[in-house]
Amino acid sequence: MSLNKSLEYARNLQEKYEFYLVALTFTILGLSIQTAKFGNNIYADIAEILGWFFLLSSGVFALMRLEMLPVAYKNSARITFLKEETKDLQDQQVKGASYVVLSDHNMKKVSIQTAIIDRQTAISTAEPTLKALEKCLIIKYYLHKWGFIIGSSLLVIARSLDPISKILTQLY
Repeated sequence: MSLNKSLEYARNLQEKYEFYLVALTFTILGLSIQTAKFGNNIYADIAEILGWFFLLSSGVFALMRLEMLPVAYKNSARITFLKEETKDLQDQQVKGASYVVLSDHNMKKVSIQTAIIDRQTAISTAEPTLKALEKCLIIKYYLHKWGFIIGSSLLVIARSLDPISKILTQLY
């Protein structure tokens, strides 16, 4: 399998996993709200409500992350395109070209050096934006993941406190 096919497969698998986890988060939240029974144990009630809060937060962070992923992909593709275009322009310059006609200059003939500098400036402007966006996406991913883990754990605790206390009472 070629590198591009492997990357495409990995990205496709990652997207499916992310959509599944978002759906699972909201499904568990909805089912836990519908089946909640309060009043038997104050600690179970607190754990249940905290579990809902963490699951809701997890789902919201996941949705915010999914909303920003296309922006990150678009910026990454733009930077890749600009780098390739810069390399092509540099290759043309090495071959002796002095001028080039570019669509972003209204199809006017411009100095190849000016075109290269324009591309390099655009890259240096876009890269910090992409890095900041990627950092934000990573933070949202961890908030989503840990919110899901904590929320699910709190629900397990809330739903198991009464049965565990009954078992312990009968054993001792």
